[in-house]
Amino acid sequence: MTCPDCKRFKLKIKQQLETGSLFIACTGWPHCRTTMHLPHALTLVTMLDDICQECVKNGLRVNLLKLDFDTNMVSESMAEVLPYEDNTSGHFCVACDEGY
Repeated sequence: MTCPDCKRFKLKIKQQLETGSLFIACTGWPHCRTTMHLPHALTLVTMLDDICQECVKNGLRVNLLKLDFDTNMVSESMAEVLPYEDNTSGHFCVACDEGY
């Protein structure tokens, strides 16, 4: 998917070498320094065919991501934003960062 900030390069899921944590980064680095850190409880990221409707209103076409979590690691604050009662997954937009 295209970076919502620079609109030139693609976003890619990467892994930090030191910690093993996952994050999303623009492939246009160092020209674009967009990064989004993902929670440690994350077990799987899937790009959906669904488009974020909030972004469409702003003239952007951004695919939603489905994030799956290890329920043993989900914090109370994370559980508040996850839409499913079992707190295992949620749909999120990297451009507007709102849960769906």
